Amino acid sequence: MEFVICQNTQCPEKYICLNAECYLAEKKQIQCYQCLTKYHLSKNKVVKHVDDFIELEQFTNEIKKKQIRRNTFIQMIIQQALDFSKNKIQEVQLSRNADLIKNATEKIEGETTKLLKYLTSTYLEQRFTFPYQNSFHFFYIKFYFEDENKYQEDSKSQLATLISQIEKYMQTLDLDIRTTIKRSQQKLEVLEKQVTQFSKQTLYNKLLLLLLVLMFPYLFYLQVNQFEILKFEREQGLTTQRQDYLQNEVLNLKDKFNLLEQQHQQLLTNQTEDILTLNKTLTQVMDSVSKLKLRFDTFKQSYAMNLEKDRNNFQSQVEAIQNNLTQFLNLEFQMKSKIQEISSMLQIKNVKKENIKSLSAQQIKVKQEHLKKLKEIIDQIEEENLMTKIIQLKNYVYTLLNFRHLIKIHLHLPKKNLKGFELIYDELFNKPILLQTMASIQQIVFKQAGDNPLLCMGGLNILSLEIIDLIACDFANDMFRPTFDSKKAIKSTHGNIYWYQVQEQSFGFAPNENIQLLRCDDYDEESEYRLSYWYDIKTLSGGRRLGKNLSLENSTEHRLQIYLLNPLFQ
Repeated sequence: MEFVICQNTQCPEKYICLNAECYLAEKKQIQCYQCLTKYHLSKNKVVKHVDDFIELEQFTNEIKKKQIRRNTFIQMIIQQALDFSKNKIQEVQLSRNADLIKNATEKIEGETTKLLKYLTSTYLEQRFTFPYQNSFHFFYIKFYFEDENKYQEDSKSQLATLISQIEKYMQTLDLDIRTTIKRSQQKLEVLEKQVTQFSKQTLYNKLLLLLLVLMFPYLFYLQVNQFEILKFEREQGLTTQRQDYLQNEVLNLKDKFNLLEQQHQQLLTNQTEDILTLNKTLTQVMDSVSKLKLRFDTFKQSYAMNLEKDRNNFQSQVEAIQNNLTQFLNLEFQMKSKIQEISSMLQIKNVKKENIKSLSAQQIKVKQEHLKKLKEIIDQIEEENLMTKIIQLKNYVYTLLNFRHLIKIHLHLPKKNLKGFELIYDELFNKPILLQTMASIQQIVFKQAGDNPLLCMGGLNILSLEIIDLIACDFANDMFRPTFDSKKAIKSTHGNIYWYQVQEQSFGFAPNENIQLLRCDDYDEESEYRLSYWYDIKTLSGGRRLGKNLSLENSTEHRLQIYLLNPLFQ
C-alpha cells in the first residue's frame, strides 16, 4: 500500500485515530504518527487516545476480514433457504394436480426470492471500495465498529420466518388434497348406491324376463354392465388403499427429512460459531499486537527525548559542580586566613584572662557574703509566715469553739451577744455600696493573706439600736465569695446560710438557695430571713430588703451594719 508523505515530518501518513471524538470531526483523518501524536497532546503533555491509534493497513485488513466473515455467513443462510425451498417444491410435485404444483412452486420460490433480495441488498452490497478512500471514511468506520451478532441474528430470524411461512402454506396444501380424496370417496359411495338400486331393478327385470322373453337380450346387456360396475368398484377400492399407503409413506419420508434437516442446521450453526469465536480471538490478538507496537513506538520516541534532556541536564550539573568546587576552594582559603586571625586574637584574650582572674576572686567572696545575708532574710520571712499561719489557725479554732452558735441567721439579736466584735461598717440603707466601698470593707477584714475572721452582717431600725432586727454571722471567705447566678445562692461551709454577691445586682443572704434577683431578691416576700442590698448598680440609693420590708432603697430609718470579731491571737 502506498502512502502520502507528510510535508511537515517527511514521514508516511499511515495512522488513524478510531476514537469517536476524532473520527466524527471534520478534519484530516490519515496522518503521520508524529502529527497525530502532536494533535492529541493535552495541556499536561499527555497523549490522548493513544490506545485508539491504528495503522491504515491494519484498519483496512480488519475491514476485509470482517467483510469475508459476513459474506460467508450470509451465503450459508442463502444456501439453507434455497435447500429448504427445493425440498418443499419436491414434496409438492408428488401431487398429480398440475395447478396445485404450479401455484405452490410459485409461492415457495417467490418467498425465497424475497429473502434472497433482502439479504443481498442489506448485507452483500458493498458501500465502499479498496484501497482506502477518504470519501468513504464514514462507511469504513461504521462497518469496522458494527456488531457482527446483529446481522447474524437478523439473517437467522429472516430464515426462520421464511421456514415458518412455507410450513404453514404446506399444511394448507395437505388439507386441500385430503378434501379432494374425501369428495372422491363420497362420489364413489353415491355411485355404489346407484349401482345397488340398479341391481335391485335388474332382479325385478329377471322376473319380468320370465314373462317377457322378448326382453331377454336387453336384460343380458344390463347384467353385463352390472359385472363391469362391480369390477370398477373393486379396482377403485384398491386405488384408494394404495393412495393412503403412499400418503403415509410420504409423511414418514417428510418426518425423516425434517430430522435430517435439523441435524444439518445444528452442524452448520456449530461450525459457524466455532469459526466466529476463532475469528474473534484472532482479531483480539491482532489488536493487542498493534496496540503494543504503537506503545513501543511512543515509548521509543519519549525515551529518546528524555535521554537527550538527561544528557543536557548532566552537562549543566557538571558545570555547576565545577563552579561550586572553585567557590569552595576560595572559601577554604578565606577560612584559613580567618582561623589564623582568630588564633592570634585568642592568644591576646588569654593574656587578658590571667589579669582578670585576680580581680574575679575578690568579687566571688563579696557575692558569697551577699548570698548568706539574703538566705538569712528569707529564713526570717519564712519563720514569720509560719507564725502568722499558726496564729490564723489558732484564731479559727478559737472562733469555732466559742462562737459556733452565732454562725446562722438571727432575728432580733441583742447587741450584747456580740461581745468581742468591732463595728466596721454602719450606714443608712439609702447609701449605695459600690465596688470601692466593698473593697475598703474587705481590706479591713483581710489584713493579711490567709485571714478568715468571723463577720456578722445585718440591719436594724434606728428606733431600737440595741436590738438587731435581722443578722447573719459567718466566716469572711463564705460571706464575700463572688457569685454569678441570679436565681441560686451558695451554701456556707459552716452553717445553714446561703450567701450571694452578684455584681451590678445585689448581695445578701437567704435561708435556702432559692433567690430571685431583679436587681434585688424578691423571692418569698413573706420570709423574714432574707437580707438583700443593691451592689454597684450606679445609683444614689442603697439597700432595699430587710426581712419583709421590700422597699428600703431610700430609707433613713434603717441601718446596715457589719461586725468583725477581733482576733484573740496576734
